[in-house]
Amino acid sequence: MVTQIPEITFGTMPLDMVSASYRKHLLVYDNLEGQYTGLERPQTAYPIKLRFTLVTICCEGEVKIGANLEEYTIYPGDIDILVTGTIVTQHTPSPGCRLLIFCISEEDPIDFLETDEHGHFRQSLLSGEHTIHLSPAHMELFIQHYRLLCEWVHRKEFKFQDMAVKGILITMTSLLMSNITTKPEEQQSRAEQIFQEYITLVRKNYRQHREVNYYADRLYITPKYLGKIIKEYCGRKPGDLIRDYVILEAKAMLRTKQYTVNQVADALNFPSSSFFCRYFRQAVGSSPTKF
Repeated sequence: MVTQIPEITFGTMPLDMVSASYRKHLLVYDNLEGQYTGLERPQTAYPIKLRFTLVTICCEGEVKIGANLEEYTIYPGDIDILVTGTIVTQHTPSPGCRLLIFCISEEDPIDFLETDEHGHFRQSLLSGEHTIHLSPAHMELFIQHYRLLCEWVHRKEFKFQDMAVKGILITMTSLLMSNITTKPEEQQSRAEQIFQEYITLVRKNYRQHREVNYYADRLYITPKYLGKIIKEYCGRKPGDLIRDYVILEAKAMLRTKQYTVNQVADALNFPSSSFFCRYFRQAVGSSPTKF
């Protein structure tokens, strides 16, 4: 049996503690009224891998977060966004912390947010900017709309409920977008499109496929052209990005001390532990046992 980092999917999130939900797109949890809602379940064992987008909004107190081997703290007004595929090693609110947690499905995205502007917003997040800060005035406005969202998602009898919920979500997302400092280009270039599609494929398949040819075939382009595009876009080779994801998961597993080198090699589909050790040493400069 293959041992690997447990994955948390949108469908496995608890429904008994949800404050608001919208179809199969969105689940929201909060403790704004001071009631413990199970946002941190005692049985949660880290590390875990996300299979949906996790948005944490800190309204009061602070939250310590460990994601992709980076550790940081968010404070009131901070909004942290972790995309699918992120390896989470910590998500710990301080005592008395007030926060909102949005879980957004990747398998069933919110179609009415698929505009060019929202596309640029997602790309800026995928490029590495994971924290947004809202001013007190914007945070107050965001929470007002959140409370309105909670009210409308329960109005099943209202004929235009769906329209009302969509409008509120668009407004809330626009508030977040207005606080992103990355300046979007007017039109997505072909190179940018290929890069984003490549990263999406790698995030989903790096455990099974480490060959650049596999991804080039899926994108219907030659490996040479893929290499040229990736080099122009981020200054690196396609294989380097695949390796980054493989090594990230390997490091996360090794740091827990819960997995043997053989188990890590097995989880990442290496033919043998010795092959994995050579791969790891070439990338990191030390053996997995000494990491």
